[in-house]
Amino acid sequence: MKSQLTLLFAVLLLLSACGYRFAGGGKLPFDVQSLHVEIYQNRTSETGAEVTFSNDMAYEFSRNGYQITDKEKAGAIVSGEIISILVDTVSRRGQIRSLERRVNARVNIRITDSEGKELRNLKNISQSDVFAVSSESSTNDYNKKMVLESISKRIAEDIYSRLTEEF
Repeated sequence: MKSQLTLLFAVLLLLSACGYRFAGGGKLPFDVQSLHVEIYQNRTSETGAEVTFSNDMAYEFSRNGYQITDKEKAGAIVSGEIISILVDTVSRRGQIRSLERRVNARVNIRITDSEGKELRNLKNISQSDVFAVSSESSTNDYNKKMVLESISKRIAEDIYSRLTEEF
């Protein structure tokens, strides 16, 4: 028993000293405390996606200590563009019936200072997820919406992480 505890302690000590850390979580590389997140431009046929993506981006900055404010008061402005939202079949039963579909969303983000100077420009940030297909179209619409909301949150987290990585 004592040797097992010693082994466990040694493993924990090694893991804590390995230098692993979570990416992101730091501060933005430009010195701002307040941001304005504009409603994304939606280049897709997915109605309302621009609001979901904009709100999730604003929430991600807010939960990490940044004040979301009016454009006139902001130290930086975040603008986004939804480039594509594609839905394709992942698996099927027979030749006609889909069992699962994948939703893939791709966005561009641009951050400028209050004078319009570009601070960062991130292109082609994408995430995807899968939902089960039902025989009811309303259920499929709901499942797709839930997956798209999940993708939007992950994209916002990914963007924040990329912006705050320390090299």
